Amino acid sequence: MSKLLKSEFYRILKSPKNRIIIMILLIYPFLFTGWIEFKSNSYMEELSEFHMNQSHIANIRALSLIRATSESEVIENRDQLITFFQDVSRHELSAGKFLDSDNRNNYHFINTSLNKVYNLYLNALENGLITDQVIRELGYTKLELKANAFYTDYLQKNVEEIWLNEFEVNGINSIKLFFNGQNLLILVILFFLLLSDIYIKDIHEGSYKQLFTHAIDRGKLLTAKLIVVLSLYLGISILIIFLVYFISSTLGGTGHFDYPLISNANNSSSENSFQIISIMNYLALSVVQFTAVSIALLFLSVFLSVKYNSFNIPMGIVFSLLFITFTINTILPDNSLLRDIYPFSYLYSDNVLNVNTSSSLVLCLALNGIIILGSLVASINCLSKKDLHGIA
Repeated sequence: MSKLLKSEFYRILKSPKNRIIIMILLIYPFLFTGWIEFKSNSYMEELSEFHMNQSHIANIRALSLIRATSESEVIENRDQLITFFQDVSRHELSAGKFLDSDNRNNYHFINTSLNKVYNLYLNALENGLITDQVIRELGYTKLELKANAFYTDYLQKNVEEIWLNEFEVNGINSIKLFFNGQNLLILVILFFLLLSDIYIKDIHEGSYKQLFTHAIDRGKLLTAKLIVVLSLYLGISILIIFLVYFISSTLGGTGHFDYPLISNANNSSSENSFQIISIMNYLALSVVQFTAVSIALLFLSVFLSVKYNSFNIPMGIVFSLLFITFTINTILPDNSLLRDIYPFSYLYSDNVLNVNTSSSLVLCLALNGIIILGSLVASINCLSKKDLHGIA
């Protein structure tokens, strides 16, 4: 078995195509960290501009109500509405100005101002001063307001160093960002291009003929190939994550491993539905889900290549599955049943914060585990029965 493993490793690494893909995979953390640095510089400006604009809108609404007062227009709760919009404008303006200066010493003050804004909106909604339509026009939803009010209050009471910048450049936050968005989709595609042709290359290069001249068990040969696939995948993945962490830590420190994130497990507006999980727990869940999904896709692609003696057919099927995954994540709500039962939807780790983490993890492992074991057994069975003489 050791000779088979060494042979398969060598055959993968000697390929010019695979060397290029490995180089891209290792360069990717540097490009990603550079992107975070770029976004970090612009994010606070955009956030400041947003809250300054919100202040301006609230101020205009207050002035229009004052003008209506002078014109003797009858408006219910006019004085309360004027006070409400003036308070919102003041706190939004305060947050916007301090965000623009981007001084970390002011982050707690900014967080307090934002907490007051969110609670002003919620109180106005509960008292009937404004409607859901008003907050939608201002770019909020009731669920977002409740979540933000809960989270900013928690940060104010429990966290010394608040990260107002979503793209904070530090080791742990960069890994969190790495597991969000489309990064994992890109990685899966690159790993597929690198590893999924490990069997079909035998057919194209004619090396399968060694089975006729050497006493090599087909099951052992395929097992060796899958071990190599798994080893390279895990090894390169760990190296990529380490590089992201190392580069970002060099630029902005390691960050706090217990930094809190808000999770809305039931996608509900009830305060009881909001939970706080540490960034390390989030990353642990994300890593497990990503590993299960990506291994399932790789093993499935190997089985398809064994069955059809083709690289194009597995590529078409896997890319179609990934497109469905992308579509589901883009279109469907977080609590959709299809997200739960479609095994590859768990590739998107940011959904960890918006679903019931315990049940989703069990489903993810169960569904993708079935695909992994099924693909392994089916691949060995298919290869053992395949007429390789017919290929010759």
